[in-house]
Amino acid sequence: MILDAKRVLPIWTNAFVQGRVAGMNMAGKKAPFTKLLPMNSIAFCGVPIISMGFTEAPKEKGYKVIEKNNLKKRVHKRLILKDNVIVGGCFVTNIDRAGIITGLIKDRIDVSDYLGSLLEDDFSFAYLSKELRKQRLESLNRALVI
Repeated sequence: MILDAKRVLPIWTNAFVQGRVAGMNMAGKKAPFTKLLPMNSIAFCGVPIISMGFTEAPKEKGYKVIEKNNLKKRVHKRLILKDNVIVGGCFVTNIDRAGIITGLIKDRIDVSDYLGSLLEDDFSFAYLSKELRKQRLESLNRALVI
């Protein structure tokens, strides 16, 4: 999914989605396979960690890394960007906003207007433009309709 690169994603949830799509197609229902985002979440020694997409900037030119650390609280946040689009990140201890960031990655949203706010503890959809918030909510509503 990230930059249309093909990678092995040996994560259970990805295998589940692939198996479900394969089973539906074998049963005669046409089910397209949508590209997946590599993600993982773990608590190690009681410390929650979540990663999505690239966790290190590839060696090619054009990638930008933004980070925020709070050593007292043992918080680390890192985002990898290419052309002002988030292509990955990693959050340690404070993982509250990881879902919002994951949505921005999946939708390939240009975040140039929000670069200074992305790693703030209170970053939310309220930081996004009115039009972008509307698009995100409409997309969420379509996903919830069964």
